[in-house]
Amino acid sequence: MSTLHDNLKKYFGYSSFRQGQEEIVNAILSSKNTLTVLPTGGGKSLCYQLPAVMSPGFSIVISPLIALMKDQVDAMNKNTKLAGFINSTMDFRETEQVFREIVNGTIKLLYVAPERLGSVQFAERIKALRPYFLFVDEAHCISEWGHNFRPSYRKIREFVEFIELERISAFTATATPEVVRDIVEQLNFKDPKIFIRGFERENLSLIVHKDVNKRSKLLEAISNYGTPAIIYTASRKMTEEVAEFLGLSNIKCGYYHAGQNTILRKHTQEAFISGKLAVIVATNAFGMGIDKGDIRLVVHYNMPGSLENYYQEIGRAGRDGKESYAVLFYDKKDESIHQYFIANSFPTPEIVTGLYNAICDYGKVPLGHYYEHEIILNWEYLRAVTGKNDLSSAIVHASLRLLEDAGYMRLVSEFSKKPTFQFIVPMSALKNHVKTTKSSTKQVLILGMLRDFGGSSLQSPVEFNISELAGKYDLSEDELINQLTELDRSGIIALSLPSLGTDSAKLLSPRTAANRLNINFKKINEQYLFAQRKLERMRDFIFTGDCRFNYILQYFSENLSEYKCKKCDNCHTPVVTDASIQYLNENILKTLKEFEEGLTDLNLFNLLTGNSQSAAYKKIPQFGVCRQYKRHELFPVIHALEQHGLIKHSAQKKKNLQLTNKGIMQLIKTGVVTDETAATHYEENLELYNLLRELRTKAAAKFNQAVHLICSDELLREVVLISPDTKAALLQIPGFHERMYNKFGDEVLEIINEFKLRHMPGRSKSDIPELAQNLEETYRLVKEGYELKDIASLRKLSDAVISMQIETIIEYEPSIDISHLVKEEIVEKLRVPVKNGIKDLKNLKRLFPEGGVSYPEIRIAAAKIRAS
Repeated sequence: MSTLHDNLKKYFGYSSFRQGQEEIVNAILSSKNTLTVLPTGGGKSLCYQLPAVMSPGFSIVISPLIALMKDQVDAMNKNTKLAGFINSTMDFRETEQVFREIVNGTIKLLYVAPERLGSVQFAERIKALRPYFLFVDEAHCISEWGHNFRPSYRKIREFVEFIELERISAFTATATPEVVRDIVEQLNFKDPKIFIRGFERENLSLIVHKDVNKRSKLLEAISNYGTPAIIYTASRKMTEEVAEFLGLSNIKCGYYHAGQNTILRKHTQEAFISGKLAVIVATNAFGMGIDKGDIRLVVHYNMPGSLENYYQEIGRAGRDGKESYAVLFYDKKDESIHQYFIANSFPTPEIVTGLYNAICDYGKVPLGHYYEHEIILNWEYLRAVTGKNDLSSAIVHASLRLLEDAGYMRLVSEFSKKPTFQFIVPMSALKNHVKTTKSSTKQVLILGMLRDFGGSSLQSPVEFNISELAGKYDLSEDELINQLTELDRSGIIALSLPSLGTDSAKLLSPRTAANRLNINFKKINEQYLFAQRKLERMRDFIFTGDCRFNYILQYFSENLSEYKCKKCDNCHTPVVTDASIQYLNENILKTLKEFEEGLTDLNLFNLLTGNSQSAAYKKIPQFGVCRQYKRHELFPVIHALEQHGLIKHSAQKKKNLQLTNKGIMQLIKTGVVTDETAATHYEENLELYNLLRELRTKAAAKFNQAVHLICSDELLREVVLISPDTKAALLQIPGFHERMYNKFGDEVLEIINEFKLRHMPGRSKSDIPELAQNLEETYRLVKEGYELKDIASLRKLSDAVISMQIETIIEYEPSIDISHLVKEEIVEKLRVPVKNGIKDLKNLKRLFPEGGVSYPEIRIAAAKIRAS
């Protein structure tokens, strides 16, 4: 019997596995549900191809890209026929040939596009052939939290349940913990084996340049690191501009984006792969399935929108194992591009209801009436009626997904439109027509269609596949359409051929008044916040002072303790010492304290290094105190202070950095400044935070949503800090949008304005509500290091009440020390369950021996974990 290594050599020509591959293959062969996250170039294809050729039957691979599908099949069939594929480019005869080869045992691995899974006829054919394994490639496409969600992937679970197959494995190059959990849930995996491997690349160096002249740095990178090179840009226009610039610089290059003619794109791609072009400038439409091992350089001319995209794209460099480089350029404009993309991907309630009305109006559908036909999406009309000149297809499609989930309307894309026919004469008349027609083609066609589609084709319209039907009767597609059109004109059939190239919508229920639409916006809000977090993590990667590869490993949950890649720019750059960081922190905070409206990061840098000619700056004590530091040493420290909430961007002057109350308290704590006014202001903010927090809790109950979806803690603290007194001022705060305002914005302003009145000069302490005074006193005792029981005793309150107050204090000041309140081992034992979303105190208490830990201790520890 052949061993695993024998088959590896026989079918693939390798004498050994890459790191991690063998354990993955063994898990699949033992019939475990397996999820593998292996980066681009990590060899994930072999992990399912080898089990497939070793299995007793044939196996299925679900793959989203037709071009990639063909390349993989061609590669497997180089020596022996092992694989085949079925996709929309094939006619009926070609599809039937593949099925025959499966029956004969020739094909061991069948590649299928996910769109095929919606066909009952196809599912029945596959079920009869009894596949042994099913492999889902690019599995992140099944998750709405993934970076390339495809609704067709959601059909996979129904398909495998129908064909009664349990040996399922999934593969992806990039997946965060959220996406991993979603894949496992969507595929209904039982006790899965999960492998996250290979994100560290020994031959790839990561370099980030911030706020530089991109064009000169690009020429420098190509000169230093060599070609072949891929240059990724954020837009089609930028792709063409960069390619033109490189061409004028005597660099042989081409450009590639989705707006080009298909033939031109294919020609450019082939020229790059063959080596005729040294450089290709492209949007992220380029790269999937590109089999080119000698790429020396990948440049991101603009910041990518997520670490998933970034890592997948840099993974195309150095697949041959030789030294390669990934260079990323960043400036603040890059972020605004992605903010625009995000804003145009998640619709507001007003847009959703406006589109619903506009589409119904265009279809002339009265209220309460159902409309059985499709309504064409007339973009010019929709933009005019909604008042959104920049209305994007992404927004419209996202809106229609919400309307479909709610049962009102669905999108009918050009890819899902299918032709239909129905015999509209009685069977007797149909038989007579067959006897009398002089066309033998029509005779065969009518009799064949009656046989294939049965009596249902006499009762109602039935869908058919043009290419399959044409192949069955040995006709070209044009000939078939001509014959069917003649039958339609003769009154024998009613033929419907959908117009391609346009999207349309279809009502799922009678038209409803817009103000009575019952739509759950929770999911779209969650996805919006999730996209924002991805962008923030990408920005944090750019500004991190730690090892860049370690940051990526942590992001994808491949944890290697004390890891240093020793080849990214941060590992090569001398690290600023802890003492230097403390010195820089203090001087940055002290400088910003002098400027109520804040400073831009560049002005702050010039002031601290003495590079400014401003007379006002020269009067500041910190002028020139950091003249020995370079830009690349100081800017990461500024960014770190922003990350930790000690400084922030001004809501009024968005480019300016300001000191936060947390930053003021940091200066007070360290004794750098003594400012009783600032301390009092901080305590007042804590009181206001508590009032707004209670309001948020009520709003969450009213709208049946989690509190963080109403307003996050971080944003609530920002509202407290700015304390806006008008709707316009509140909506200027980044992150506080119209949807949020509609839920509780008026009440927020009411509380803030009442609070300001109470704290006007001349107001006495007695005017402050009792709860706020309690919080203030409890806060002081916590800061002074009193234990929980002592605070309760001094305050003459129960431990439970004190723990609730401390919970509020922790939410407002996450960095507060609680080591004297709760033992560290309690916090550590609760960390994983709390991070996994367990909130019920009873469930958390069961983790400890009876009487070992009190509920107040658990409440405080859980609050600290959630805030960390």
